[in-house]
Amino acid sequence: PGTGGVAVASLPSPPMRPCDDMATHDAAEGGQQAHGDSPAPVPPSPSHTKVRRRLHSNNRNTGSGNGDQASDDIYPLTTVDRYGKHDNSEDYLHDSNNMHGQWSDSQVPPRGGGRGHTTTNTNFQGASPPLPKMDFLISRVYPSTDEQKIRECLYFHGIIDFDLFQVSHVNSQFKSYKLSVKLPDKDIVLSPDMWPDGVCVQRLGEDGSRGYNSTYSNYSYYQFIMKGENKVISVISYNCEHADDVKLPFFHELFDICDFLLIQDYAMFQSKLPWLNAVDSDVGVHGVSAMDENKLLGGRPHGGAVILWRGSIGGRVTPVLWDSKIFCAVIYNNGDSKLLIVCVHMPRDDSNPDANGVEYDNDILNEICSLISSVDVDSLCIGGDFNTDCVKQYISNRYTKKVLLLILICFVAVQVMFLVLYTLT
Repeated sequence: PGTGGVAVASLPSPPMRPCDDMATHDAAEGGQQAHGDSPAPVPPSPSHTKVRRRLHSNNRNTGSGNGDQASDDIYPLTTVDRYGKHDNSEDYLHDSNNMHGQWSDSQVPPRGGGRGHTTTNTNFQGASPPLPKMDFLISRVYPSTDEQKIRECLYFHGIIDFDLFQVSHVNSQFKSYKLSVKLPDKDIVLSPDMWPDGVCVQRLGEDGSRGYNSTYSNYSYYQFIMKGENKVISVISYNCEHADDVKLPFFHELFDICDFLLIQDYAMFQSKLPWLNAVDSDVGVHGVSAMDENKLLGGRPHGGAVILWRGSIGGRVTPVLWDSKIFCAVIYNNGDSKLLIVCVHMPRDDSNPDANGVEYDNDILNEICSLISSVDVDSLCIGGDFNTDCVKQYISNRYTKKVLLLILICFVAVQVMFLVLYTLT
C-alpha cells in the first residue's frame, strides 16, 4: 500500500540506473522487513519514478463527482530527461480522456524533498547554463549583400547558433549588422578568412559600445597584392587603448596573422617603446609617442602610433623619420615596388568647428601631404584610428574628409594606389 490512498503496487518497475540503485539500497537498509525473511516491497521513489495526474480540462465533472476536483487516476512515467521526453508515454498519449496533457503541480516533488518528504537521491536535473555570448559589429557591407547571404556565410563556417540583425540606417552608403555568437565561436568570427576584403569586424563591449572591454577588441584586417612576386601583404590596424601586459598575448596573436601590425593609442613614452619587442622574437618596431617626458602629465596616458613588422617578411623595411606625434611611417621595398605604410592616430573630429579645425587643416594635413611628397613609392597604405566616421555626412567629420580627399587627389596625379584602413571609435 502507498501513501495518501493511492495504490502503487501494480506500477511497472522502471529501468535501474546508478543513482536508482543507490536510492533502493538506502531504502533497503532502513530495517523494514515484511513477513518472513524477504524484505518488504519498497514504494517507488520520486528519484526514479515520476507520475502524472490526469486533469480533465474540458469535462472536470466526469467521473469525479466534484467539479473542483481532478481525477485520481495516476499514470506512470519512468524516465524524464532534461528535454521532457519519457519512456512509458504510450499509455498516457493513447488515453483519450486527457485532452491537454498538463502537469499536476502536486505530483512534482518539492526541491530538497520538502516538508515530510525524505529522499536519498534524485534524478531531477536542471538545464545546463547557457554559454556566454560575444557581440560584434559587422560594418562596411555593400548594400547588395542581404542578410541571408551573411547567414549562409556563418553556416558555411560552422556557426549555427547566432543572432543577427541590421543596425544601419536604410539610406546608409554601407550596411552594418550586430552579430551575437557563443563564446567558442569568437575565433571563427575574428578569423581573417571569415569575411570578404573591406568588411570591418569590431568586438562590442558588454554595454554595446565599441571599444576595449576584454582581450578581444577593435581591429581591421586587410590584404593586398604588391607588384613583382605577387606577394600578398597583410596589414592589421588595431586601437589597443593603452598597451600593457594583459594585452601582450593578444598583440602576439594578431602579429601571427599579419605582416604589418599598426597599433594606435598605446599610451607610452618614447623611451618605453622597446617594450613592444616582447611581442615576438622576430619583430621590428617604429613608432611615435604623444606624451612629452619633459612635461608634467595631466589626465590619463594617451595617444601614440606604432608599426610592427616581421623581420622575415622578405625585402627591406625602412623607418621614415618624421617629427610628428600623430603618425609614423615605414617604407617596404620588395625589390620590385615600394609601399609606404602610415599609422595615424588622429585627434577627435569634434562637432565644434573651432575645436579641432585648425589642428586638422594646418597641422595634420600639411604633415601627411609633406610626408607623401618627400618619398618615392609606388603604393600607399594609411591605417589607424581617424576618430570619425568617414561615411556619414556630418559637420563633425568634414576635416577628416578634406584630409583624405586632398591626399587622394595628390596620388591620382602620380598614379599611385591609395588604400585606407580606419577604425571607428
